[in-house]
Amino acid sequence: MFHNLLSKQRKKELKIKYFVRLGTLSAFLLSISFIAGAVALFPSYVDVTSSLSTVEEELEKKKEEAEKNKELIDETVKGAYVINVLGKDYKSEKLTDYIKEISNKRPEGISIVGFSYNRDLNQLTLEGIAETRDMVAPFARTLETCEFFESVPVPIADLAGKENLEFRLNIAFEENVKI
Repeated sequence: MFHNLLSKQRKKELKIKYFVRLGTLSAFLLSISFIAGAVALFPSYVDVTSSLSTVEEELEKKKEEAEKNKELIDETVKGAYVINVLGKDYKSEKLTDYIKEISNKRPEGISIVGFSYNRDLNQLTLEGIAETRDMVAPFARTLETCEFFESVPVPIADLAGKENLEFRLNIAFEENVKI
């Protein structure tokens, strides 16, 4: 084997120089790596910065739209309030809803020919044809069971015939029903 002919002092000096050179080389390589990393990250930084400015512009536009929408929402809420307040006084049902109800209650053998509505009397006049006179009175009683009809009188004069009987019913609505 080889014997080291250097003195202990010289060995110590060489050892210190070795670690200094090793430390210097390590620091140099670390700084080179850091600089290379910074250079590699620079394009990402530029991209993120430009994206951030685009997002900030979009945010400003959205804030402006939100302000406009807030004004629209305020107007809509005011309008809904007015409709709600006025709607209670002027609410009316559709006449077609009542005609559908009458049609649904109509038994087979009765045909509805026509109708008219008198707003002053709040009364619906229904004209029809019944196969037999025995069908008209039960039909009128069935209509009286509806919650929005007050009375459905059957005129005796309309019941003169026996078959294919033309009839007319004057249906009075309840007071709370407005058309």
